Amino acid sequence: MRFFSSFMIYAATLLLGVACGSDPIEEKPKPEPTPDPEPTIPSLVVDKCDVLPATAGEYSLGYTLENPVEGVELLVGEPSAEWLHDFEVVVNESLILFSYDANDEEPGSEPREASFTVTYGELEPIEVVVSQLATVVKDEPNPEPEPEPEPTEAFTVTFTNATTNSVDVTIVAKDPEMRFVVGKLSEASLSEFESKEAWAEYYVTDRLAYWYETSTFVGSFPSEGINNTFNFYTNDLPGYVVVFGFSYEGEWENVALATDVYLYEPPLLPIPTLTITPMEQSVSPAEGEVSFDYSLEKPIEGESVVVETSASWVTATVESDKIVVKYEANPSAQPRTAELICNYMGIEPVVLTLTQEGNADAEPITFDLTIVESHYDYIVVDVAPSDPSTKYALGAILRSDFEKYPYYGSDDVLTEDLLSTYNKPTILSGAQQGYKLEIGASDYTGWDWYVFVYAVDESETIATSAVVRTLVDVVDDTPVLEFETKKLTVPAAGGKFTVKYTLTNGREGGVVRFNGAPMNYYEVIKPNSWTIDTEKCEVSFEVNLYDELLFSHDATIFIAYYASEDATYADATASLKVEQIAE
Repeated sequence: MRFFSSFMIYAATLLLGVACGSDPIEEKPKPEPTPDPEPTIPSLVVDKCDVLPATAGEYSLGYTLENPVEGVELLVGEPSAEWLHDFEVVVNESLILFSYDANDEEPGSEPREASFTVTYGELEPIEVVVSQLATVVKDEPNPEPEPEPEPTEAFTVTFTNATTNSVDVTIVAKDPEMRFVVGKLSEASLSEFESKEAWAEYYVTDRLAYWYETSTFVGSFPSEGINNTFNFYTNDLPGYVVVFGFSYEGEWENVALATDVYLYEPPLLPIPTLTITPMEQSVSPAEGEVSFDYSLEKPIEGESVVVETSASWVTATVESDKIVVKYEANPSAQPRTAELICNYMGIEPVVLTLTQEGNADAEPITFDLTIVESHYDYIVVDVAPSDPSTKYALGAILRSDFEKYPYYGSDDVLTEDLLSTYNKPTILSGAQQGYKLEIGASDYTGWDWYVFVYAVDESETIATSAVVRTLVDVVDDTPVLEFETKKLTVPAAGGKFTVKYTLTNGREGGVVRFNGAPMNYYEVIKPNSWTIDTEKCEVSFEVNLYDELLFSHDATIFIAYYASEDATYADATASLKVEQIAE
């Protein structure tokens, strides 16, 4: 056994030696591990803002954002001054838009600065500084010389601050003791006289005629210089500033002209002409924009065209030679119209009209309108729109009012009341059952009323459906309050008295109470003795003993019916005269 074990060990050693002496087996190199990609870090650069002009406007600020992170937004912080506003980030154009107000304090202003921050995720916020120029004072940096006073024999006259219809005038008499008149005079008024001297004598010798014929004058008989603003209206032109001195010795019959009569043509600026084409346009129901071309003749330096509109679905921007109007899509099947009022100094506003077609794909809004009952001061209705989410206007109007000015029976004019403060109808949404539509007791005339309903947009300024109208013959159930007698005669001995009253068409919750204190100047009725028993419908009071020294021996008690405890308007009134006779 030991021999076998030794042999086996020897054989194993021999085999191992042969194996170790053979060529080595090449091993394939192991691949090196791929390093993890380095994370990308976003970077943000915001352009430097140009210096803004003193006039108001809009600005586009560029920025560069590299390696943006999904889900992270570029944010603009609150500006440090209110004159920067309406910020908007336009991502696909890499722009930050904002508006700025004019730096227009008069007569000039100081340059100013404001700032805001731009942030993106965890990056350090970037501060943007905005600078704006000052309003240029007209006499800087190349000041124009002050206008030289125009000399006359008796006065120094200076015109300043002329506009299209006004001018400041300074007039100083060379003789500080002189009495003089200064005012404005139209050429039409002057043409009624032989000469300017004849007009002046007429003025100073007949002051009543002055007030009626030359009421446009301002400032009469100053003893020293006058500085005034004269406004020249259409009927004043062509016109003059007039000044003359006079002597006065206490009697108007002794008034005489002391100087020549001087007429000066006011240096008014020419009235501009604003021409806009076209005056009206129609557009499709989709959103978009249109432009109106305009031109100005005799423009005024520093003045711009300003466009105003009450329509919330349009916005207007004035450029150098056109007015660009952007409009929203019309969600309604109903066409709509917007008026754009264009203003420019010294001229009548020019009104443009933009009409947008109804959306053919929109489902028209219809209404079920049912009159449940009517009364002298309210109508009960059921109303249900075809679309429960619709916001709508509900109201009532006398038939006679609807058929005359300013409505002339037009539903379109009726919808214009949405812009009215006094006549605006009630705005509701969803179906209404048993809605109480007030018509006001004071409005009841026994005539027919129209109850109407139509859909409105979210701004509650535009009708978005046709008007549904129902004619209602309002029931005349007006309350009637009466004493059983109009006059009560009481004896000289006085005493306690009770008078019944009747109430017709009273309403649950209504009350009868005194309508102020009785007319009781001579205390025929004992003060504070009057009471009302509403259960028995009686008024009680006490009368004093007849007093022969009194001038009058009668008094009047007033009662009124109110539809509720909180009502302040009486729906019916009654009065009782109490007359006391001597023995």
